[in-house]
Amino acid sequence: MINKTLVVILPIMAILSTLLTTQSNAEEDTGKSLGAVTCRDVLLASGEDRDGFVLVLHGYILGESKQLTYDADVLAIATDHFLEACIKSPDASALSTMRDQIEK
Repeated sequence: MINKTLVVILPIMAILSTLLTTQSNAEEDTGKSLGAVTCRDVLLASGEDRDGFVLVLHGYILGESKQLTYDADVLAIATDHFLEACIKSPDASALSTMRDQIEK
């Protein structure tokens, strides 16, 4: 009786353990340090993802400087300059590159 129970329980536990480990690893892999995002990452992203990167970068830099207001035209120009700078230096930090463009 005990052997039959173990034969049924052990495979179920192994499957659950694998599923939980896989889910745990997937959750860990989704996070990325903003400082680790390169210009190449932004340039290779699809339209919506690229827009998301740019928005996060703008928001982070504005929040970092405690600015509650922004000029959309200035940010649009900074974004254009950011993308041009990224093309020239794809391995550069996206955050540093955007910061440089906003501070110009």
